[in-house]
Amino acid sequence: MKINAIRLAEFGRFAEPVAIEGLSGRLNVLAGPNELGKSTLLAALRAGFFTSFGSQKKEVKELRPYGGGAPTVEIEFELELERGLRRYRLRKRFLSQPSAELRDLSGGLLLRGPEAEAELARLTGGPGGDGRFRLAWVNQRGTLEPLAPAGLDDGLPSLHRALAREVEAAAAGGRSKQVHGEVRRLLAEVMGGHGGTRARGAYDAASKGLKAKSVEHAKAEADLALAQQRIEQLGILRAAETVLGSATATADRKARIETARTALETARTARGRYDVLAEALKAAEGDLAQKRRSETEFERSLAELAALVAVEVQLGERRAAEETRVQTMTVQVSAGRQQLDGLRRHRESLDRELVAARAAERLMAAAVQAAELLQRQRSAQDLAARCRELRAILTASKATPDVLKAATHAAAGIRENEARLQAAAPVVVIDYLPGAEGSLQVGGRPIGQGETFLATTPLIIEIAGIGRISVAPGGGAALAGTQAVLDAHREALTEHLATAGAVDLAALEAAVEQRRSTETAHAEAATRLAALAPDGLDVLRQRCNAAMACAGEAGEVAVEASRPSAVIEAEIIGTAVRITELERTLDPAGRELSAVREALAAMAGEAETLRRRRNELVAALPSTAAARTAFATELAAAVADAAALVNRTVRDLAAWADQVPDAAALDVLQKACASADATERTAGAELARLRTEAARLEGALAEARNEDIELRAANLGQEVRHLEAEVRRFAEDVAVLQLLDRELAAEEARNREQFLAPVMARLGPYLDSLFPAAQVSFDEALAPDGIERLAGQSRIREQLDRTSDGTQEQIAVLVRLAFARLFADSGTAVPLILDDALVYADDQRIAAMFRALEQAAETHQVIVLTCRTQSFEGLRGKRLTLAPWSLAQAA
Repeated sequence: MKINAIRLAEFGRFAEPVAIEGLSGRLNVLAGPNELGKSTLLAALRAGFFTSFGSQKKEVKELRPYGGGAPTVEIEFELELERGLRRYRLRKRFLSQPSAELRDLSGGLLLRGPEAEAELARLTGGPGGDGRFRLAWVNQRGTLEPLAPAGLDDGLPSLHRALAREVEAAAAGGRSKQVHGEVRRLLAEVMGGHGGTRARGAYDAASKGLKAKSVEHAKAEADLALAQQRIEQLGILRAAETVLGSATATADRKARIETARTALETARTARGRYDVLAEALKAAEGDLAQKRRSETEFERSLAELAALVAVEVQLGERRAAEETRVQTMTVQVSAGRQQLDGLRRHRESLDRELVAARAAERLMAAAVQAAELLQRQRSAQDLAARCRELRAILTASKATPDVLKAATHAAAGIRENEARLQAAAPVVVIDYLPGAEGSLQVGGRPIGQGETFLATTPLIIEIAGIGRISVAPGGGAALAGTQAVLDAHREALTEHLATAGAVDLAALEAAVEQRRSTETAHAEAATRLAALAPDGLDVLRQRCNAAMACAGEAGEVAVEASRPSAVIEAEIIGTAVRITELERTLDPAGRELSAVREALAAMAGEAETLRRRRNELVAALPSTAAARTAFATELAAAVADAAALVNRTVRDLAAWADQVPDAAALDVLQKACASADATERTAGAELARLRTEAARLEGALAEARNEDIELRAANLGQEVRHLEAEVRRFAEDVAVLQLLDRELAAEEARNREQFLAPVMARLGPYLDSLFPAAQVSFDEALAPDGIERLAGQSRIREQLDRTSDGTQEQIAVLVRLAFARLFADSGTAVPLILDDALVYADDQRIAAMFRALEQAAETHQVIVLTCRTQSFEGLRGKRLTLAPWSLAQAA
């Protein structure tokens, strides 16, 4: 396929119709700055060939310009079909009144709508044929994305068909793949797929059956061993029951219980009497202590009352002195706080004055900024006009480097062929005798003395009154061919000079140099414009208008006699210092006043506490001195009576002390009694347990005899051995299948290497130009995954994603060149389109990449879109330009 023209209207950034005409079938280069629309052109090609005209997807809606419209694309292309070279024109309109047209320019057939898209799909390779195009059409940053042809599911058939045409032995691997597929199917039946580790199907059933029967067999063996153990345990239980239930053993246990109970009861009686006397002694001693405390408390209350009276007098004197001090300090602190409030109000007034002064200063600064922005806007508008003027000059100029290159080539051809003619044609020199000048004529023109003629064509010299001399050039057909070539070069030179509007080659060179100067001036003007208005003229104009509005407000502010903000700030600082100093003075005074008030409050609380306690003491004591003396005498008599009762109780308690056992002896008696009772209970419980356990064992043995455990264990053992043999057979089959799987996989890997041979053969020349003696490896999906290079005397392999961005980018482009060459050789050629590729290449590698692109263009069409105008000047090929396209044509 070859693309001849691309035309757009209301498509992406192209709100106005534009076109690229006359693409060559070899190398084409469109170089221009960012935002020129190169990526939009690639998007338009994709949409035209592979997006349905009726699509309403998000990516289609994003093709519409910001100002709205119906994205329209028209593509002229040609295909080499069985019936010869055919030219087509495709036009699609999206979103608003969508439509599709495909016209056969070679035969006049016109298809519309779905029929047009169906025919287009057939021409581009049928359903899924766009995989080849997506492989060969690389958008911005696409070279660093994973290059995986297998990921293009719809592109693989075309790629594989191309490879199949090149590899005759590819069919030999078909039987191997069938066998491998059958092996993996059998493995899947028993092991769950390729690489599976869990058994399935009959293998799984046999494994699970073996596991279940092994468990049953182990349980039967355990049941058999348990029955033998129960027989032995039953004999032991019967012997123990006989010993524990005899009459002698029962009588001994009862006698021991009676003796222990009698001794414990005697000890408890003596202990009870002793405890009663001990409680009585405790009560008497408590009563004595209480009476003594009452006597002591009465004496203490009398002493406390006398001390309280003296303390109350001293506290009253201290309170009077502190109250006088509080009054004096309150007056001083109040005066200081009034002064502080005045300073703070003055500070607030200064703050308001400072805010007003700063606002006026900001407005004045806005006026200065507005003037600066206005000047920038004017300069930017001048530069924008200059850019438009220069762009118009460049558009009108036809003196391009391509025209100059072609004209120079034609001039060189003229010089070369003229030299050949001069070397092959005879030279005729005219030399008259005296008096015979002017007697010879050529073509009716008299010939002067010494004229020389180069006889590249038959030459007739007429001699007046004598006759004619015919001079035939030598060389025959070869000389005529040289003359024809010379004429062709002269005609081509004349045509190129006419195209550029130049009179000669020097004038054309001057015009091209002038064009380059104009391009440089345009680039400089655009750079200065970008510096002045980095966000665009509209944004700069908005900022300028906003600043002008703010400056207008500044002009309307009536600036009264106001002090500068710096003066006001200095006065604010001085006031703040005075406030701080006054606060530093008032804070200690305030704290001292608070402390004195707190101390005075504490004194008042203390006085109230003393008063309440004195009233309590007066209320609790007898009212007169005589009554208090009589009360003291009664307390002394009561203390004496209580002491006499304590003495009597102590004597009675001592009489019972010898008959009462101590705690250790009583504990021994209690334990002996409890032990006798426990022995009797334990013997009864054990006897009942022995009889119950014996009955249980007899029942279990009877059940085992009924089930015939020994026979069941033997049968299960035979079933387990049979299942073990079956599982071993399955395991052997799996091992054989896994061995076949590995061997067949290795054979397929070798076949894949042979299958990739055509790609590697076409990649080799391209790869050597950048990475001499290197090799690129591919994964199973035909995607490059590594590069092997020489490092000294050895070769080192690197994963592709571990190399630099530049190396990844260059290899990605080279691999695409190889695939494009493969498609071309297989008769399904597609144009290779690179949008801003090679952004990471250094000077040396980019030159080598240029040679690879030029070499690839000899086989199939290559279209390079780039914003690196200067870097790509060395890439030879037809230079493309964007030109206006008539809206009438797009309708």
